[in-house]
Amino acid sequence: MKIYKALLLVFILLTACSKNKTTEIERSTIAVDIVSRDLESAMPGQLIRTENFILWTDPFNAENVVHVLDPVNGDDIKQFVSVGGGPYEFSTPQLMSYPDNCLYVYDLNADKQIVFSLDSVVQNKPGILKATTQSLKNITSIIPLNEQQFIYFNPAQKQPFTFVSKGQNDAFGKLPFLEEVDDSYACFQGQVMYHPKRECLVYTTFMFPYVAVYQKKKNRFDLYKELLATDECSVSQGKLSYNKKERGAGDLALTSDYIVTLERDRKVDQTDEQTVGRDFTKLPHTVFLYDYDLNLVKILDLGMPILRLAASPQNNQLYAIGLNPDFVLITCEL
Repeated sequence: MKIYKALLLVFILLTACSKNKTTEIERSTIAVDIVSRDLESAMPGQLIRTENFILWTDPFNAENVVHVLDPVNGDDIKQFVSVGGGPYEFSTPQLMSYPDNCLYVYDLNADKQIVFSLDSVVQNKPGILKATTQSLKNITSIIPLNEQQFIYFNPAQKQPFTFVSKGQNDAFGKLPFLEEVDDSYACFQGQVMYHPKRECLVYTTFMFPYVAVYQKKKNRFDLYKELLATDECSVSQGKLSYNKKERGAGDLALTSDYIVTLERDRKVDQTDEQTVGRDFTKLPHTVFLYDYDLNLVKILDLGMPILRLAASPQNNQLYAIGLNPDFVLITCEL
């Protein structure tokens, strides 16, 4: 009996030590380099890292919405894409990186999708490779894997993702809660990105801190892991209840080793998210680095309010748009 009690005590102590170890998150400030100070915009929209370029959008500018930058020196090489009703214009353009250094542009409020060759665009050559028309009702994100495979995200559906492969459509995935929510389209909007090397899909929500990773297996996707990092979120009688003083990830980027989310470190910054609005000085300074098993590895302070994130899945270099005191493009090695 004494031996049993001694072994039990050792087990309890080891378990306690193990739990304490897992809860210790590295927090540090990381040095950043300023790539460009010439981001003149009321509010930069998207930030995307392609194979050869950095793209940022100016959604409040009717002409030249997309800016193509040299990722090394920050030079603004080219501007294109206009807002309008013309055959090659968009009312609400959304951008996604496309294989072979191309750009996939789709319209949230019009049945229009165009693939641009960025190499041709920057050389002032005709850059349109493909133009299609397709109804995208309630679809908020399109992820092109290649010319024949796409993932569509519709937060209004119980299975919010659709994998389109060679003309076949397969619905998959789940919403963060099994209970039915009346306005799931609004409640479960967020960022969706695909890591081509790891063949995994990452989904984060804006309104509350939730992350999910789906793994590609041949021609299907399976939920690998999910993380709901709050106890103040629940569903009752079709209504979603959550702490409005906090938020989920403001942006998402995938590097070689990390899932990077733009989040506020509540241990050091208790800003009420309801007070932020368009006051960019109140944006979070920190990015959370998760491994692809959804373990929070470290929290990095970039030293300024951060609005957008971008990265390449080929390395661990992070790009961000921050406020210093105007909008700047910065980069750092994670």
